[in-house]
Amino acid sequence: MRRWFLINIINKENPIKTKTDYFEYVLISLFPILALYDCLPAISIGQLILLIMIIIRILKHKLYSKINFKILTVMLMLMIINLFVGISRYPDLTNTINNTVAMLIFTFLACFICSSSYLDKEKLYKIAKLIGIVTTLFLFYQFISYYFFDTVVKGDIKFLNPIEKEFISIEYGRPTSFFFEPAHYAIYVAPIYAVSLVKRETFFSLLLLLGMILSTSSTGLVIALAIPILIFFNPSKNTFAKRLIILITIIIISMVLAYTFNFSATPFEKISIANLRENVRVFGTIDYFNFFDTKEWLFGVGINRLKEFILINHGLHVANYANSYLFSIFSFGLIGGVIWILYNIALYKNVLLEYKSLYYILIMISISDQILFNRNLFYLLIWIHMFSEKDE
Repeated sequence: MRRWFLINIINKENPIKTKTDYFEYVLISLFPILALYDCLPAISIGQLILLIMIIIRILKHKLYSKINFKILTVMLMLMIINLFVGISRYPDLTNTINNTVAMLIFTFLACFICSSSYLDKEKLYKIAKLIGIVTTLFLFYQFISYYFFDTVVKGDIKFLNPIEKEFISIEYGRPTSFFFEPAHYAIYVAPIYAVSLVKRETFFSLLLLLGMILSTSSTGLVIALAIPILIFFNPSKNTFAKRLIILITIIIISMVLAYTFNFSATPFEKISIANLRENVRVFGTIDYFNFFDTKEWLFGVGINRLKEFILINHGLHVANYANSYLFSIFSFGLIGGVIWILYNIALYKNVLLEYKSLYYILIMISISDQILFNRNLFYLLIWIHMFSEKDE
């Protein structure tokens, strides 16, 4: 059932149906890049631009807008848990306030933009495709400069101040395009790659495929392999047994490729069974649950507070990191973690059948990376909701 958020009840029209200008799609498509740069406290340039865009849009349409109530409900519950844990556990409320504000900004952006009624599929894909080409060609340029001319070419925007002092992977032969890490480039082009495969745009798909391979990102390599299989042998149309066969096929091909292509041996080694158990991006942080009592199991230690919690209570230095699903449990306990996981499961049913691969991309990245509640998660949710059958 469609639910409407009406601030000005006098206005009976539905101006949200009006197609947004291409300029808005440029800003949305550039968000993952612009969000790498600092602006105001707790707000990146990318976030500020989208916040202004949303406010202008609301005012332009006489304060009438439609929001994603499912995202709003889920995020409100998680923010309440985060505040409860922060206030009850940590004397200094600075981190609690900062982290909650960051969640609030994410919630505001996601509520207004992650909606199939807000976005035009073809317009966003067209703009994102263009930017995807530019980022990939620049990655080729970085690769060629490093390996053929022994020259390091970074992808940072020189006159802006990056949030993190990164862009250094290319110094070790790992091109990142305009992103901090190779994985961030792979995350950016992954939805574009999936849609291009559905649309049978072969040359463009191969271009992005080559980009993900040359980036040496494990995330990119897995996506590059798995998505074509999931699209052309759509498990949504098959039995559970066939879905299992597809999953096993992906694993077998991954292991075969690990021993076949020498140039990608290092990233493929990252997805070996032993490494998955030790890697903090996957299952390497499960042992942290040994430090949890009943209260932590129920409500967690607060978002981005894992390192702080273990240091204060057990005197150990650990990484403030885990894959997104484990991190949701670390942060919000079983209560909040289950809420977030159930929301992820609920996303599946609304994604258009031929674009289910967009959902699988979210799952694969969440299993292998910490994206709560950052620019990468927001970007992926845009694509999922854009290709959904109905607004949520």
